[in-house]
Amino acid sequence: GVPQVAVQTSKAFRHWVKSPTEHSACTTNFSAWSSSACRLPDSTARTMRRAYYACVSQTDDLVGKVLAALKSNGFEDSTVVTLWGDHG
Repeated sequence: GVPQVAVQTSKAFRHWVKSPTEHSACTTNFSAWSSSACRLPDSTARTMRRAYYACVSQTDDLVGKVLAALKSNGFEDSTVVTLWGDHG
């Protein structure tokens, strides 16, 4: 039920998660993901979500530490902090 833009169809992605799905439509066609043949197992999806949320939590914690260090050392008003991401 996710928007098509959020669907990962990369062949490299499927190789990374060791998906048994090798059907070519699963790597080239967004609409193919509505078929059960192209879906990752629920356990794999849950594991990937947990890992993603852990990464987000870790990043949030580390950014907070950097901002706190800037503040405690008197640099918060003279420092520009830029966060840059490549995928979301």
